[in-house]
Amino acid sequence: MKFLLVLKRTLESRSESKDEGIFFHVSRESSFNSISHPMSTVVYQHQLVDIGGGIDAASGTFTVPRDGVYSFNFSGLKLHRERDETMGIDLRMNGKVIGVTRTAAGIDCGTLSLTAVLQLKAGDRVETILRNNNKDGICRDLHCHFTGALLNLV
Repeated sequence: MKFLLVLKRTLESRSESKDEGIFFHVSRESSFNSISHPMSTVVYQHQLVDIGGGIDAASGTFTVPRDGVYSFNFSGLKLHRERDETMGIDLRMNGKVIGVTRTAAGIDCGTLSLTAVLQLKAGDRVETILRNNNKDGICRDLHCHFTGALLNLV
C-alpha cells in the first residue's frame, strides 16, 4: 500500500512540474531462438512507449538516463512444445543477476513474472536474459512484455 502511495505522489509531482519522467514498454510476440547464443539478452519487436529515452528494443537493453529509483516489470507466457522443456528469465543490472523467474518442466505452458525496484545511476544497464534449461537450447513462442519507470529522482 505504501508503494502505491509513493507512486501516486511521484506521478502527481511530475504533472505539477511538467517533467515527463522516464517510462518504457517493449514487447515480443514470436519465437526466440537461443540455440547459438545461450544466456541471450531478450530482444523486443515492439517499442510501445519510450518517454525520456533509455530503452533500445533491438538490443533489449535499458540504459539509465538519470539517477533515480526505477521500477521494472517483466511478464511472459512460454508455450512448451516439448513437455520436458523449461525456461527462465534473469533480470540483470550491469551484468549481475538481481532477479529470476522460471517455468517448470512437464507442463504445456508456463507463465513468467518478475518485478524489481532499484536505485540506479545514469549509465547503469538493465536487461532480461533468457536462460534455457533444455538440452537443445531452443525457446519457442516467448510472448512477453518488459516495462520500466522512473519513480523518484535521487
